[in-house]
Amino acid sequence: MFGPSAAQSVLATISKLVGHMRALTSSPLTATGGIYWEQMRHDEKSGGIAIKMTKEADGLNSGAPQQVWAYNLDGGTVWYDLSTVFGAPFAGSRLDVTGDNGGSIVWPNGIHPGGNQLTKAPSEGNIFFSINPA
Repeated sequence: MFGPSAAQSVLATISKLVGHMRALTSSPLTATGGIYWEQMRHDEKSGGIAIKMTKEADGLNSGAPQQVWAYNLDGGTVWYDLSTVFGAPFAGSRLDVTGDNGGSIVWPNGIHPGGNQLTKAPSEGNIFFSINPA
């Protein structure tokens, strides 16, 4: 896998999609694709981590539609979910979140399909988030 440890990593892939995803320490992913990963961690204040993506370079500050992939590392389990803020930035694209050993979340058209999307997986595995253009 990617990074110093395959265990407890989070991986996001964007393939041929016009948009940006900015991590605090990396440059935006671009329309030609890219990979962002981080070691899963627990936030002492809130418990959870939210990875926010927009299709605009400064989208988090400008109020652009945001895709939010959130997770909460709780001992031997990681809970994860998808949501949007200010609209659905990847409408028309397939969104998938899958764990090596756990449940999956699928938004076939990039729009919340309704119902509870919260799922879980063992924390020793990897979680993958993919955006695939239609």
